Amino acid sequence: MTSPAPELSACVEALKNNLPISGQSFEALTDLRRDEQQYLVGEWSAIPPHVRADLMERVAELAILDVSSDFTALGSVAITDDQPLVRRSAVTVLAESMEWRAGDRLVHALRDDEDPLVRTAAAAALEEWAILADCDMLDEEQANDVISVLRAAVFDLEAPVEVRAAALVSISGVSADWIEPLITDFYYDEERLLRLAAVTAMGSSGLETWLDYLDEQLQSVDAEFRLAAVTSVGELCIPSTVEAVAAMLEDEDEDVVVGAIAALGEIGGPLAVEYLNAFLEDAEPEFIDAVETALEYASDPAFTGFDLSETEERSSDSRWGLVVDEDGDDF
Repeated sequence: MTSPAPELSACVEALKNNLPISGQSFEALTDLRRDEQQYLVGEWSAIPPHVRADLMERVAELAILDVSSDFTALGSVAITDDQPLVRRSAVTVLAESMEWRAGDRLVHALRDDEDPLVRTAAAAALEEWAILADCDMLDEEQANDVISVLRAAVFDLEAPVEVRAAALVSISGVSADWIEPLITDFYYDEERLLRLAAVTAMGSSGLETWLDYLDEQLQSVDAEFRLAAVTSVGELCIPSTVEAVAAMLEDEDEDVVVGAIAALGEIGGPLAVEYLNAFLEDAEPEFIDAVETALEYASDPAFTGFDLSETEERSSDSRWGLVVDEDGDDF
């Protein structure tokens, strides 16, 4: 077997002896060759448990902040650790990778891991993989594995509700005829977390048929449901919903307000820009960055499809502001 790079060997020895490692040493843990991954597998258990936990927590943060660093191989090693905390961090690391082996590890974690939080994180991380599978961008075997494991988790009545909720959201963007009735079932479930997942899944599904349900949740006394609803409305990107979303800028919950700001940015168009600019005039300091970011999206045709230099007068009708043309036909 090829010897590992000296930098990797030095890093592993430092970890085994509970010695601090520098930022440069972390680079030795990126882009590992297959033989270097096997070397790390052989040395992993010799690293003290608390050191492995601290290491993976730091690596998970780096993986999120620095997309140029590839910790896929390290995550693939850590996902087999006997500590749930380490495996959870490994899922976070693998969630930042689109290498095929990362997808396989996440599938195995959702299906086989004993820790509910690891399974929940894996289910959430498979959302992008489910979309790729639905778009025929994975090989057939892996696509089947991704969809099958998510579907099994959703329908497993013995699984923790957190796992089922995360799996529903991840699979809700798949174009299958059983998705819509599944979301409806969750919406009326006794478990609060499953109902909340259904509201989130409505946005991920991309289906306008959920507007009445989302309208209902915008009026909820539960701020988490209002936030999930306004976020889902934003994801649907329907111009006629701008006024209803803008009304949420007056919500008593700051998170809901931020969600409404982001939703207006996603929907975009002249009316969304108008509401955002009006809000910005008297906005509290904690909202300014969010509004400015939303304005960039809302006014950019590349993101919204609107050209603000060519706007037409539109009248509204109905709760969602149904757009009508001069002949009275909706479009």
